[in-house]
Amino acid sequence: MRKSMVEDGEDDPMVYPTELDSLLNKKVTFRVKVQPNFSQASVHKLDTDESFYTQIVNDYINCKNQSKPQSPKVVASEASPQLSYDVGYIC
Repeated sequence: MRKSMVEDGEDDPMVYPTELDSLLNKKVTFRVKVQPNFSQASVHKLDTDESFYTQIVNDYINCKNQSKPQSPKVVASEASPQLSYDVGYIC
């Protein structure tokens, strides 16, 4: 994409960083750790593995028969069950 921008006359490197090209057309799965007591969340896992992506899609996203999820699925984390939760949706 940067190459096409340069061909169109855009030469400012800050408009489109070259690192962005390496991220395009990739599936990246995030597992987010939510800490409701402290009103914050952080990325717990970042993965490009197709099997992890498929697991997340099957467990949380694949809602073919329903227009919207029923309710959030909250699973306590093994490390600190009282503070951390993985949040997804039950379909």
